[in-house]
Formats: sequence, C-alpha cells, structure tokens
Amino acid sequence: MGNLVSGVANVLKGDMAKYGLTIMDMAKIVGLSYNSMQLKLSGKTEFTLLEAFKIVHYFNGKGENHTIEDMFGVYLKNPESLHHK
Repeated sequence: MGNLVSGVANVLKGDMAKYGLTIMDMAKIVGLSYNSMQLKLSGKTEFTLLEAFKIVHYFNGKGENHTIEDMFGVYLKNPESLHHK
C-alpha cells in the first residue's frame, strides 16, 4: 500500500494522550519498533496506508469515530478501491 503524506494529524497525538498511550503502546498496536513509531510521530517518516488503517481501527474500537482523512489529513479520491471484494 502507498504512503500517506508526511506529518501526523493532531488528532492522533490527542487520542494517544486521551487514552494514556505511549509511543511503545502505539508501536505495538501498529506492529512497529519503538524507533520506527517515534520517527513517524515526529513526521520524519511516513505512515503507510495499512498503518493508518490499524490506528483508525484501534481508536474506533475505543469509541472514537475517525476516518483516515480526519486523523491523517488526507483525501482519498477513490476510497471504494481500498475495500476487499
């Protein structure tokens, strides 16, 4: 899957704080090392679309109602193409 635009929406960091999640917690949720997650949260490397989906799915399971667009500030021109058939 492709990479998202660099930079993390404030929504992600806000939700991490709201739920008391550390960088290591997020790394485990996404399946990354601590260092990789730290680089992504600082905007030095990009989240992949799969990583973004994992994050949105996690927080929506906590009761949030996020989309990729509102968490990561991206616009998907054809989101239907991402659904499994």
